[in-house]
Amino acid sequence: MNDLENDDLAVDLTPLIDVTFMLVIFFIMTMSFTLPVIDFNLPQSSTAKSEERPYTMRISVDAQGNYTVGADTKATKDALPELIAAELQKSTEAQHELTLELVIDAAAPSQELIHIADLARTYTQGRLVVVSTPIDSAQPAATPAQANTQANPQAGADTPAPAPDTP
Repeated sequence: MNDLENDDLAVDLTPLIDVTFMLVIFFIMTMSFTLPVIDFNLPQSSTAKSEERPYTMRISVDAQGNYTVGADTKATKDALPELIAAELQKSTEAQHELTLELVIDAAAPSQELIHIADLARTYTQGRLVVVSTPIDSAQPAATPAQANTQANPQAGADTPAPAPDTP
């Protein structure tokens, strides 16, 4: 009995600290991080009246990535910052804020949208209105047989169309 009374009973905290650090590492690794979001001013309804902006610069991008500033001025990607800076100077002299209006074709490369959004952030504190032109819906959708012929031009009219799946 004397042996038990003289022994110092101690709890080893090393495994507890190890488990705690493992939990901290787990929670850090599973935490989600979000990137900054660009705010877009999108219309709320199709019948809403557009708001008058005295200093709006319209930049149009077609499906091939060609730029048009205003109604008919063609521009290159490298010339856009100079054109925006000139328009910003005009709006500053008139004591108005410049807003960029991007009219982009739905088939345009997405990098063009990102480029204009970066320019809007740089020159107009992010004031950007994005308008997308719809893809032409007047063309009917291709049937599976037409899609097969378009995908494989070597397949002639005598090639049977794939049979529809039946349950």
